[in-house]
Amino acid sequence: MARGTSIAAGAARTGGAGRLRRSAMIALMAGASLPVAAHAQQQVGPPAAQSSPRGGVAAPERNSLTIGVTARYDSNVARIGDNAVINPVQAQGEDIRIGPYVAIDFARNLGRHQVGLQSTLGYDFYAKNSQLNSERISVDPYVSLDLPVCDLMLSGGVNRRQSDLGDLVYFGALDPSFSTKNLETNKRATGQVTCGDTYGLRPTFTAEYREGENSNPLRQFSNFHSTRLQPGISYSGPALGEISVYAVRTETELPNQILAPGVNAGYLLRGAGVSYRRSIGTRLTFDGSVSYVDLQPRGSAQSQEGLNTAINLTLIAGPRLQLVAFANRAFTSSLNSNASYEINEAYGLTANYAANDRLRLRLGGSISPRSYFYDVTPIGPFITSQTQHDIFAGATYNLNRRMSLTFDTGYQNRRADAFAFNYDNYYAAVGLLFRI
Repeated sequence: MARGTSIAAGAARTGGAGRLRRSAMIALMAGASLPVAAHAQQQVGPPAAQSSPRGGVAAPERNSLTIGVTARYDSNVARIGDNAVINPVQAQGEDIRIGPYVAIDFARNLGRHQVGLQSTLGYDFYAKNSQLNSERISVDPYVSLDLPVCDLMLSGGVNRRQSDLGDLVYFGALDPSFSTKNLETNKRATGQVTCGDTYGLRPTFTAEYREGENSNPLRQFSNFHSTRLQPGISYSGPALGEISVYAVRTETELPNQILAPGVNAGYLLRGAGVSYRRSIGTRLTFDGSVSYVDLQPRGSAQSQEGLNTAINLTLIAGPRLQLVAFANRAFTSSLNSNASYEINEAYGLTANYAANDRLRLRLGGSISPRSYFYDVTPIGPFITSQTQHDIFAGATYNLNRRMSLTFDTGYQNRRADAFAFNYDNYYAAVGLLFRI
């Protein structure tokens, strides 16, 4: 492969056969709760398994196993500000974290059908704050069935990890170390039916169940479960691209936040939207969705109506340079806050540069505002709004076809309406991975 074509060729590989059935997945993702950009301080191992495009009917087979280890230094591991009123006796100061992991990406075609698994299994070891040592698990299986009239996609997911210390809230006068150690587990089950040919009109229907649980009793107030129903219709053509219109209904309940006998906190979200994907030539790809939603909480939290958006733009700016921009906004719930719901936003830009056949460079940044809305007022200081900034740079050097070295560094800060939660953090990480 010529050195100057490495980025363009990589972008082309994400299309092709795998794109034929992708219109079905666009409608599914458009209405789902969209997380803000992942906080870099949590990434020790590889990207989450679901970050790579999932296969489907007519998609190519995959069979890869990656073994790696990453060492990361943080100047402020607890994400605590210098002027914080409450300072934890544990999980503070600088620290080094070692994270070995194994990543699996597997897909097999069974006649006209496909089964697959994307998974990451790892463990984080802290040099000083050993109480934060924990597993990092992501398991995402799926089955894609090419039936006579309709296609059926069944998928699931289980993700478990130590909570992001930059998001955790401290509880009144309690020692923050009581609630710092917390493993959060997210589970998902999704089914989607898509009828019709590859091109033309294709009605779709998606049903999804999600639940989130915290291990620490002090944080189980944030546990939630939600159900989403999403009918829609899509059209796909070589000239127009892929366009979908859909309606969405999501009901979320927080079972440990009791408003009255038999009534738990939560909300009902209803709306409608449109998603669109198109490749313009070989250089520019647009993938986005916009929906207008109405959110009605069960308790006294403020009702809301507005836009959910997820817009991604990828530009091959030259034979070596790729630019990726995104803008997201979503009403959602999380395990890191006692809020009944949140409005999460994220805006960012990343530049990827292929210096030569072996060396890849990256540079970028993001800004992530959040707003929190409560049915039950938390005890002690709490956040109603915050903004996080992330700036990062990194490089990947391929020693050979199977081995790579990685280096990443960056700066993060958070500014909240409760100054005790403001923080600054510098980090640097090096990694080695081996592909089998």
